[in-house]
Amino acid sequence: MKFGIVITMFDEHELVLSSIQEIRENCHQAYICVVHSDDNNKTASLEKIINLVDKYYILPNLALDKNFDAHTLASACIVRNLNKGFSDLYDSGNNFDCVVALTADTLMTDSTSFARRFGDIKIHNRKAIISQAIGQRFHAAGENGEFIPEGRLQSDDITDFACCLFFIEGHFAKKHSAFRNTIISNPYTSEQCLGDELKKCLDQEKISWSAAVGRLNYADPHIAYSYNDGVIYHALSGRPGR
Repeated sequence: MKFGIVITMFDEHELVLSSIQEIRENCHQAYICVVHSDDNNKTASLEKIINLVDKYYILPNLALDKNFDAHTLASACIVRNLNKGFSDLYDSGNNFDCVVALTADTLMTDSTSFARRFGDIKIHNRKAIISQAIGQRFHAAGENGEFIPEGRLQSDDITDFACCLFFIEGHFAKKHSAFRNTIISNPYTSEQCLGDELKKCLDQEKISWSAAVGRLNYADPHIAYSYNDGVIYHALSGRPGR
């Protein structure tokens, strides 16, 4: 199995290094692309990251851009970095069985779980496996783009999903250039941006969301981070955000 892996990071150098070392130990054919929002800190761990991965990009720190504020920064960073990483996978010339995307504070402790999730994709004929937070409320954008705090209920049929860790079937991803040109459909909630992009790809094949998308946290869909097969979420701070 060949995995294409995109990691988006900021200052979590040691965590990312640990995850990459774990992946290199167990996924020998993995192609790893790291997209780094520049934290202006050239550490020894970062040098090791650069030497271990197949592709490394450093992009400007959007926190220094006055066009973004505390409400809009996360969506902008996540969408931009994933677009860059997924574009690199497709441009690399590789054909991947499965694409894995994760954020830097998602610490991989057992990357053999990647093969298990790919097995789930094949067994259940999925195009993606994601995490959702059913019953919670995310921020919404109004008709004129205004900020509506907690205005977006995560209902059972919502397509929003978390950026921390998700899996996409590789041939489907490449066919539709999934997450290469994701748009910021909700500047306050990256989960909607990602969900809208995946739904767009599914709609192109006239495949229903319920048939094609599984949940990592299927056992407890109300807790997005309840999945625990070889992963520790929010390993930097112990909670979502910084």
